[in-house]
Amino acid sequence: MQDIFRRIDEVFSIKSFLIGLGGVAVLYGSVFGSLAFSSKTSLERLEKQLASHAVLLEKTEAPPVLSSHREPAHEEMVSLDTHAVLAEEDMGAAPSHVAEATLGPEMSIGDDLQALHREHAVGNGLPVAPVDGVYEKTAAGIMPIKNANGQTPFLVYKKPAPLNRDRHNLSVFILDYGLSETISKSALKALPSSVSFLLSPYAQKPHDWQTEARADGHEIWLELPVQRSAFPYDDPGPKGLLADVSLPYNQDRLGWLLSRTSGYAGVASYTDMAIKRADSMFSSLFEDLFGRGLGFIELNTQGGAFVRNIAEQQAAPYAQAHMILSDFSAAGEQIQQIERYVRSHSHTIVLVRPNEDNIGMLEHWLESLQASGIVLVPVSAPASLFGLE
Repeated sequence: MQDIFRRIDEVFSIKSFLIGLGGVAVLYGSVFGSLAFSSKTSLERLEKQLASHAVLLEKTEAPPVLSSHREPAHEEMVSLDTHAVLAEEDMGAAPSHVAEATLGPEMSIGDDLQALHREHAVGNGLPVAPVDGVYEKTAAGIMPIKNANGQTPFLVYKKPAPLNRDRHNLSVFILDYGLSETISKSALKALPSSVSFLLSPYAQKPHDWQTEARADGHEIWLELPVQRSAFPYDDPGPKGLLADVSLPYNQDRLGWLLSRTSGYAGVASYTDMAIKRADSMFSSLFEDLFGRGLGFIELNTQGGAFVRNIAEQQAAPYAQAHMILSDFSAAGEQIQQIERYVRSHSHTIVLVRPNEDNIGMLEHWLESLQASGIVLVPVSAPASLFGLE
């Protein structure tokens, strides 16, 4: 055994072993140090890359999605999934009336518009729309247009009912038509045919709503949502006309709005000082509307003269609402105020936002007014006289 240890001592040198161990330590230290430095450098480079990408992502914002316009007073009316319909159509589906319109009869306009109504109206209804000669087919859908003979959608689609100059005339304009199926059908059933309806462009199946209204003898108009001064709190909806965008942007939206259906005598909007921020752009838009032969109803009872002046220059049908009826109690101050106004003016336009409770009261109130000698006329009647009085 002693010989074995002596031989190991001769072969194995402690000094050499320690030197070798130190070399190995230096080698491993170099390797790990290099890896650590490389990892730190790579991490810093990666962080810089990620930071740069984060900045790009923050700068890339999705287009704002505007909610459909709903006044607080009638928000409970909306029972339809408006956004689902708009999303589907925005993806390229044609508005429902384009396909349906080709199935219905199309009529030529003769020189005698009264004969057109007598020939094609069903019962007390108005002629089926679209009427050949006052529309064009576009990529957006069917659009109203004035033909070469000067015949206009206003003249063709309005309800024939001139003002009686010897009597006091009242026009009742029902708002939000088509948004609530229950309320819209109740209004159609209860109200006389001289009551006019303002069709919401955000209604589902707008062509069905205009067809049903005209079949019952009601004149319809199309709501044109426009940005107001209270925007964005007061939102005109996903296809509203805005003040701080380009003209082509609004022209595209206007095409969508006008092609929702046919059969409307004109458009109606609530406008205020907001449109004057882009007066040149909105002048172009309204000149296009009037150039198509449409009438216009100003829903702002305190509205300015911006659209009125354009209508006057274009010799277009125009009227402004006078009062809003929201309190239907017979002894209420509002009813009495409206009746005094009606009896002291040749014609009055009253706006009504219907609900399940006030349609019946509106029906009885109109019956009492007619019994007292007030003449109920569509809103096109006073609009026809614009510039002639």
